[in-house]
Amino acid sequence: MDSTSRGSLMVRAQNGDTEAYNMLLKDLLPMLTGFIESRVGFLGMTDDIVQETLLAVHKARHSYDGQQSFNAWMFAIARYKMVDHIRKASRQTQKFKDVDDIDKLPSIVEREDSYNDQTELVRAALSKLPSKYRDCITLTKIKGHTVEEAAKQLNLSIANVKTRCSRGYKMLYTKLEHLLHES
Repeated sequence: MDSTSRGSLMVRAQNGDTEAYNMLLKDLLPMLTGFIESRVGFLGMTDDIVQETLLAVHKARHSYDGQQSFNAWMFAIARYKMVDHIRKASRQTQKFKDVDDIDKLPSIVEREDSYNDQTELVRAALSKLPSKYRDCITLTKIKGHTVEEAAKQLNLSIANVKTRCSRGYKMLYTKLEHLLHES
C-alpha cells in the first residue's frame, strides 16, 4: 500500500470508519517494524517502539491532514518515539548487588563495536549482491517499504520482488558466511 492509500484510510478512520482504521493498522505494523528494526534492532527495543509509535499514531490521528504525505507524518512520529525510547533507556540505571557484577557486563563500547562490526559485515555482503537483489532487500528490509511499494518503485510484479528477495537472502547468507570465514 502506498502513502496516498494510507492517507485515504486515515481520513476515513478520522470520519469513524473502523474497518479502514483496522486495515491501516494491519498495513503499518510490518512497515513500522522494518523501519524501526533497521535502526535500533540491535538494542532489542523494536517491539516496544513499534507499540509506542502505533499508540502515538492513534492518539494523534486527529492531527493528520489528508493533504500531507501520510508516510512522512507517520515516520516523523516513529523517529520521535525512537529517540524518546533510547533517551529513556539511557537514563535508567541498573542496580547491582555487588560491585564485581559491573565487570561482568559488556561495556557499551564493546556492544557498539560489535554492532558496528556486524553492520559493516552486512553492508559489505549486501554490496556484493547483484543490484537487482540488493535493491529489493534494501527497499523491503532496510528502508521498511512493503513488498507492494518496492514492486511499484522498481516497476516489478509483487511476485518478482518476493522471488528476488528470497534469492537475495540466500546469496547474502552465503556472502556473510564467506566474509566471516575471512575474518
